[in-house]
Amino acid sequence: MKDISLMNINEVLPVRAASSHKGTFGTLGIVAGCSRYRGAAILSSLSALYSGAGIVKLLSTEEVISSAVTYDPSMVFFPLEKAKSGCIAMNNWESIINETRDCK
Repeated sequence: MKDISLMNINEVLPVRAASSHKGTFGTLGIVAGCSRYRGAAILSSLSALYSGAGIVKLLSTEEVISSAVTYDPSMVFFPLEKAKSGCIAMNNWESIINETRDCK
C-alpha cells in the first residue's frame, strides 16, 4: 500500500489549467435525501465538490435542499416532490432522468 501524504499528493493529482472553470470538471448529479436523513445528501454533495467535481447537482426534497444551501450555495439544487414518508416520491423518475442527462 502506498502512503499518501502532503509531501507526495502533488505527484498524484493532475495540474489544473489556469483557464479552467467549474464546467471544465464535469457535472455530477446526486439523488439523495429524506426529511429524516438530510446529512447523507449534504455530505455526499460536499464530498463531490471538495474532491474536484465541477458542477454538483443535488436533486432532493425542499427540506434537504434548504439545509444543504447553508453549507455550500455553489451546488445546483433541483427540488423534487416528497412522499408522505418524507423521502423522494417515486413519481419523480422522469424529472430525475431529464435533470441528470448532462451529468458526466
